[in-house]
Amino acid sequence: MNTRLDAIEGRLSVKLDAIDRRFEAVDQRFEDMITIMNTRFDSLSKEVGQVREMLDIDRRLTRLESKQSQVSQ
Repeated sequence: MNTRLDAIEGRLSVKLDAIDRRFEAVDQRFEDMITIMNTRFDSLSKEVGQVREMLDIDRRLTRLESKQSQVSQ
């Protein structure tokens, strides 16, 4: 009976190890995806910042042109 329990225990241990490896692989994939998403978010954030700067410059230029136009008249 002990031999049979040992065999079952051995098979169960092998299967649990395989499951652990799969979970580790899934965990790694999630970590990789999070890293990719963070990198893309940072890049997008920088682009949004640049667009905001350009819009601010455009607004300031429009105001200056409007003032210049009023002075010229």
